[in-house]
Amino acid sequence: MKKILWLATACPLILISLSTRAQATPIDSIKFFTDQGVVEIKLTTDIGKLQNQESVEVYQPADITLTLPGEAPIMEKIELCARGKSRRVNCKIPPIMLDFHTKTSPRLYNLSRLKLVIGCDNTNTDEQLLLKEYIIYKMYNQFDDKSFRARLVRVTYNDSKGKMKPYTQYAFLLEDVDDMAKRNGCKASKKVAFAVDENDPAVRPAPPATIPATPAPSRPQALLAEDEAAGGLDVDSEHDGPL
Repeated sequence: MKKILWLATACPLILISLSTRAQATPIDSIKFFTDQGVVEIKLTTDIGKLQNQESVEVYQPADITLTLPGEAPIMEKIELCARGKSRRVNCKIPPIMLDFHTKTSPRLYNLSRLKLVIGCDNTNTDEQLLLKEYIIYKMYNQFDDKSFRARLVRVTYNDSKGKMKPYTQYAFLLEDVDDMAKRNGCKASKKVAFAVDENDPAVRPAPPATIPATPAPSRPQALLAEDEAAGGLDVDSEHDGPL
């Protein structure tokens, strides 16, 4: 009887311990991009400050709630910054770099820094254009492993200052460059170099331009030219004597 009571007491504690351990397990950054399903994200930050960033990397605090399909939400504090150039001026919210390498994001830490590709505005047209771009990345993955993996997400943007009305839109995350390099046995480099096939007609230099040669004149024309140079054709040259 005592053993039964002990088991009845211990089992719930074991289940709670396993559940807590599962919730504390850091996300696998490789598996994150190979799994399917839309990730739900709630992002809260000072959007006005984000829109006014002029420097390339000016990070600011943000609260993120990330929910993987079929799992409990992960709520942590991260940092983010605006990226891009023309979109900073022309878009409602600029493209964003999410930095999970913070002490306040232990479960998301392994994701490192990820580019969040978002619509230029919160219209249906902008969302459709973004989804087409996402499909291009997925197609490219089928042709070459040395390509960035993408994960579709649905983001709700919240302004911490309350100056912008929240809205929700599809976006996608791009794999960290170091993760992409590591799984391909490469190292990330800031130097840009391209391997070129010399036999590729698209990159092979064009042959030098040539002037077509003037065709040689036929024999009668040549003889006529010689006669003209000698002073004209003498029709009586064959009759030296009197007729």
